[in-house]
Amino acid sequence: MRNSNSVMRVRRRWFISKKRSKAMIVQIVLSLLPLLILSGCSKIEYVPVNPPKLNPELTAATPVPKVVSPFRYVDSLELNAVLFVALGQCNLDKAAIRTIEDKHQ
Repeated sequence: MRNSNSVMRVRRRWFISKKRSKAMIVQIVLSLLPLLILSGCSKIEYVPVNPPKLNPELTAATPVPKVVSPFRYVDSLELNAVLFVALGQCNLDKAAIRTIEDKHQ
């Protein structure tokens, strides 16, 4: 008799623990379900940002040097010098624009 009673107690405890574990799983799933639903319904709100004010000098067109008709070697040296000056000015303008944008952010 004692053996059968102890076996019944073990079975009863196992059955109760099985029920409890199922109930715990259901509670966990039901508590996580609203979190999953709410995370999928997040609303993205875009905020308008004004672009930084740039000086008109920075965005002005770069002057293109004129090429003379009888193009000689000396003229090519002068043209290269003028083009290097124009390229340097463009790089300075780009650097100034980058610093203005970095200050804006």
